[in-house]
Amino acid sequence: MYVPGKSRVGVRRQMEVSKIQSVYFPFKYNYIKVLRHTQQLQWTEAVKIMLPQLQPSLPYLDLPNNNALERVLEVGDYMMRSADQTLRKQGYDNPEAKKSAREKYKAAYHLFQYAGRGNWSAAGLVGLLKSYKCLVALEKPKSALRYFQRLPEPAPGDRAYGLYWLLKAELELVEKDYRAAMQASVNSLCFENKDIDTFPDALLISAQCYEELQEWHRARDVYYEVARIFPGTDFAEMSIKRLRFIMKKKLTEGKEKIPIEYVFFRYKEDMNEAVIELLKQIDEGKTKHFYDIEEVQGADEGETEGDTLDLDVPDK
Repeated sequence: MYVPGKSRVGVRRQMEVSKIQSVYFPFKYNYIKVLRHTQQLQWTEAVKIMLPQLQPSLPYLDLPNNNALERVLEVGDYMMRSADQTLRKQGYDNPEAKKSAREKYKAAYHLFQYAGRGNWSAAGLVGLLKSYKCLVALEKPKSALRYFQRLPEPAPGDRAYGLYWLLKAELELVEKDYRAAMQASVNSLCFENKDIDTFPDALLISAQCYEELQEWHRARDVYYEVARIFPGTDFAEMSIKRLRFIMKKKLTEGKEKIPIEYVFFRYKEDMNEAVIELLKQIDEGKTKHFYDIEEVQGADEGETEGDTLDLDVPDK
């Protein structure tokens, strides 16, 4: 089934949904520009290009084999990344930053809820899980938990498996059950270690749990690996900040209780020395750390029509 942007005047055709095999939406936006913006972590700019083209397709995501569902998930991810970026750059306690980030999380929530209607694909469950992640970010963990508990647990190998356990880890983290959060993050890591949408986040949650449990050597090791494996990303920036804190406070100078062999990465070396060398290379500009501020200046300025959708978000 072909769904044009504009139908011919006076022409209308009805079809039973059960007879529809696929749906094609003719999106018209510059893919290269979107790629360039995402490479420079300019998430809002990517949203401003994509969202106006995607909005007309939102009510039809339940139609089978449509070409819009995956793109809606993509732009929802960009909205969440933009919200996270706003808070990091402007400060988590900055009222204006919190307000801006909240609007972006709400917009992402609504997009993911639309995507959740696509139960003809595994992407539909992914959309629902991501919408619940937005509820956690919107400080509505009780609503997120209530909806989450209604979902069946995916089997290993299912597309939503890593995301399911990542969300479980985030919910446990809110409850400050750090060992349960650690176990959930390990479940996500062990079975989805190639999923860029969940693997780095699950690693960071495990590192945060190690910090809360005061297992500083383990936290250091995980942050180091994230910074090394994902240079130039939001994940690396967060890891570098925590590494600087750990090293400044000299939290890993004491003797380790167990050898440097843990579930994620298995090798032996002087990790304090490796971290010091990495931070030195970053400070000297010898390794890619994060983006140049000039590249993203103004990336969060302005909003696109539709960044905020006028729908309700569940209460706590």
